[in-house]
Amino acid sequence: MVIVQAKIEFDENKPDGTPSNQPLQPDGPDGTGRKNVTLSPAPDTLLQAIVTPAAQVMIKVIDAEIIALNLDSGHCYKFDPIASTIWQIIERKPSVADILGELTDSYDAPAAEIQTDLEEILDFMEKEQLVKIIR
Repeated sequence: MVIVQAKIEFDENKPDGTPSNQPLQPDGPDGTGRKNVTLSPAPDTLLQAIVTPAAQVMIKVIDAEIIALNLDSGHCYKFDPIASTIWQIIERKPSVADILGELTDSYDAPAAEIQTDLEEILDFMEKEQLVKIIR
């Protein structure tokens, strides 16, 4: 089961047909619910890795959604609200553990599932050269 469903639409002059995903709602009626979680260590050093936006990425915020342009490849990406939240955290150059902590505080889902989904999103962003992950 995918818990944090962050959709990043890829556009190279046409949509790629990525299906729409339903994002989770923040925990608590006012969206500020907090919960304590214990994170299990990753088999590698990913949780300690620092994530930074790649230098060749230009960002524009339109109607609370982030549009990212990779200036090297010319590829354009539209982030859904969850991916936009993740990007806003990445702009502070956090560790993966910091990103995970903020997501588990904001969404009512098991930390292990959020971690798996976050790793997939970061892997995609790294492959598309939107971020650098410093291990």
